Amino acid sequence: MRRKFISSILIVWVLFIMPMTAFAQGFDAERLGTVSVTLMDQDGKTPIVGAELSLYHVATVNLNSKNNLSYTFTNLFEGCGAVLDDPTLSVKLDAFVDDHSVSAEKLVTDAHGKASFTDLPLGLYFVKQTNSVEGYAPCASFLVTVPNENTNGYVYDVNASPKTDVARLTT
Repeated sequence: MRRKFISSILIVWVLFIMPMTAFAQGFDAERLGTVSVTLMDQDGKTPIVGAELSLYHVATVNLNSKNNLSYTFTNLFEGCGAVLDDPTLSVKLDAFVDDHSVSAEKLVTDAHGKASFTDLPLGLYFVKQTNSVEGYAPCASFLVTVPNENTNGYVYDVNASPKTDVARLTT
């Protein structure tokens, strides 16, 4: 009798939790997100401290009528000379921000090699390392979306770990 009671409680609990989990992973246009970037040495154990990262809000995002994410350039990037589905978009944005002195939110990696940009409106972001850390080549600039879509729904707190190279001295 006690076993049936516990089983019944567990079944009700699972049925109650399942819809909440599915709902929590749906698209929420009002939600804010986070982009956390972690820079580590090639050994995967040594954090790269003091790297200045610039974050540029390139495009806004909405859910279109086909339930797909749809992006539109922000005012700052409307005239960047690229299209959002261009495979070389990151390269073009890199040149654009340099040529036009576009302002960005900047953070420096901490003792753990991490910089977290918080309370971000949804959209497409361009991340660029804007200084050099002794002994390391800057990480390659990259694009990241908030939210990021995966098989379980949407992830609003995005983690990125771009590769870095040890700077090699040549004579």
